[in-house]
Amino acid sequence: MTAEHLVKKAHSSSVVILPCPKAEKPLSLSRGFTWAEDSSGAYDAIAYEVSVTNLRTVVAKESRIIRLDYLPTYEWEANAFNAMFFLMGYPGDVNSVDYDKGQVLSSQVVLAGRYDGVSDIQGTIHRLIVENPLELSHFYGLSGSPVMCLTPRFCSEPTMAFCGIAILGTPESGLVHFLESKTIVSLLDHAVEFWDGRLPGSQSS
Repeated sequence: MTAEHLVKKAHSSSVVILPCPKAEKPLSLSRGFTWAEDSSGAYDAIAYEVSVTNLRTVVAKESRIIRLDYLPTYEWEANAFNAMFFLMGYPGDVNSVDYDKGQVLSSQVVLAGRYDGVSDIQGTIHRLIVENPLELSHFYGLSGSPVMCLTPRFCSEPTMAFCGIAILGTPESGLVHFLESKTIVSLLDHAVEFWDGRLPGSQSS
């Protein structure tokens, strides 16, 4: 899943997603799913069905998969104001494409932040106040990035949770807005029902 505005109306066959930095070939995406305003609401999100049949073992081991069928993986709101948040992405300032050599020059960036409450945009969108130590001039390329948090625990290791995906933000405001994880899980369930033929009338590409 990623932010829909990144891919706009592109067909799934033209979307390139690498499963890990060492991967030489993108994931095979068979179809995409978006949410129509008259069905489950308007969300800046798109889900893709991934075929892992031809995924090399070494690449599969390097890939980081977030299990969303396990509730503690995405329970985070109760202690949000005490947790340390961060998001990982590939902003345009430090990433480029060498078209002559056919290479993608990528560097992952991690931005730390703290929770700033529910966004005024929508009840399922939340705000982070983020640090920008690299002084990025923009946050292009961070949309769709996973937002995670570490919650401290007494006499134990902190717990990590998947909080959502980033959808917009600017260095000037110091804010990043993200779509919450429980909504993402609901949307993915919606997509699976549609792909299985149990839910008519939504959009697929």
